[in-house]
Amino acid sequence: NNEGNYDNMNFKANQTNYDILELKNILKTMWKDKLNNIIDKKKQEASIIDLLEGTNYMNKLNNYFNEYKEKYPVKEVEYRLINNLIEDIDNNFQSLDLTDNIHETIKKIAREKASLADLDDEFFKWIKKNNYSNKIKISF
Repeated sequence: NNEGNYDNMNFKANQTNYDILELKNILKTMWKDKLNNIIDKKKQEASIIDLLEGTNYMNKLNNYFNEYKEKYPVKEVEYRLINNLIEDIDNNFQSLDLTDNIHETIKKIAREKASLADLDDEFFKWIKKNNYSNKIKISF
């Protein structure tokens, strides 16, 4: 009868190991989705900052995603690197002091979808005020 108990315990142990492995896979997928969502939200801001300030945020975002998307669990120091980059992007984006109108115009310029109608006085004043005339090129 002890043999039956042993088989039952062995079955339960195998089931527990399977459950743990399944949970790890679920958590890894959740991490990858969360990281992807965080980075997707910041790509637009990063591309605008890169355009205006000559920074390299888009490459950093892509590198972090590629490096850490399959890495679970992520160490605290690695999570801090990602979090610090996001905070840096947020701070730099806020410092650009964009109105909604200017923000939309910059997005259109970045996608090469801007028209003459998008280039209004507010936009040109903002360029001059922030000394971006040598960083934004407009061609027809």
